[in-house]
This record gives sequence, C-alpha cells and structure tokens, in this order.
Amino acid sequence: DHRPYFIHSVVPKLMNDGVQVVVMTQDQSMLKDMANLFEHLDIDCFQVLRDPTTGVSINKTSDGFEAILARIQPYLNNVHPAPRKTASELVRDAAERFCKELLVRDRRAKGDNAALVSDYKKELLQGLITKVRPLLKPDEPGKLETIRVNMNPGKHDAPVPSAQDIKVAHGYLKRFKRDYL
Repeated sequence: DHRPYFIHSVVPKLMNDGVQVVVMTQDQSMLKDMANLFEHLDIDCFQVLRDPTTGVSINKTSDGFEAILARIQPYLNNVHPAPRKTASELVRDAAERFCKELLVRDRRAKGDNAALVSDYKKELLQGLITKVRPLLKPDEPGKLETIRVNMNPGKHDAPVPSAQDIKVAHGYLKRFKRDYL
C-alpha cells in the first residue's frame, strides 16, 4: 500500500536532497516501477540470487536487453519443464525489450531525446513487432514473430517450448543485439 507514495514522493525527495538511495525489495512491481521512473538517472538495479549448490550471486539487471539475455543462458540446456518455462518467459521479455530499445534508439536518432523505454510500458510483443518492422531487415520481423508464437505457451498452461526452440530464439536475439543495439 505504501509503494506508490514511496516511489513517487519519498525517493525523489531524498534524491533531490542529495541522498544516495539504496532500495532492497522482493516486490517486482516496485523494481519495475523504479527502473522505469528513474531510468533517466542511469540507476543500477541488481538481483541477488541464493543457490544452495553455488552460493550467492549478484547480477546487474539494469542493463536491459543484454541483462535479460544473460539471465537466459543458465536455462538453455535444461530438459526439465520448469526451467524451460522460465527460459521461454525470459526470451519473450528479451524480445519485448529489444523492440523497445530499438524504437527508443530510432526516435533518439531522429532528434527525440526524451524517448524512453518506459514510453512503451504497456505495449505487447505483437504490437511492438509491428512498430519495429520498418527498422529491421526484411527477414527479421518473421524471427520476432516466431519468438512471439513459440515462447507464448511458456506463459500459459500450454506445453512448454522445447529446449531447441528456446536455443533458436536465444540465438536470434543475440544476433539482433549484435546487428542493431
């Protein structure tokens, strides 16, 4: 209940007063809201993961597309459905983030320096693909569409995408990063 007030009033006041703000939360909505609201300040976000076999790892998550791609890597060779479901969700998130970052890059190249990823906060992958289509090589919107269709079951009760489908989608996204971002 206190999240909106804290994010929209308390944090900006502290920052305006010159106070360094460090927020630790398990609330994903808070994380996303703060990352979007304060993106213009080049804030850093991290995820702390505890694994009983390997210990604690800290991963930077504020790098957007690249960070999401890195989070997919550990799931790529897993044959079990639960990790593949997680991977398919991350692949879809990465595809959405790629589209958003490409749209922002294009707008900024055209002089819109106020363009932000958060401008596309409520956009779904299907709509984003339509918007980035003119910015891509002719064969690449189809690759994004394949990701949209094949990775969607991971978010629902339908069968989880195969490990090979996830690897192919991840490969497409890595090439998009190399070629466009």
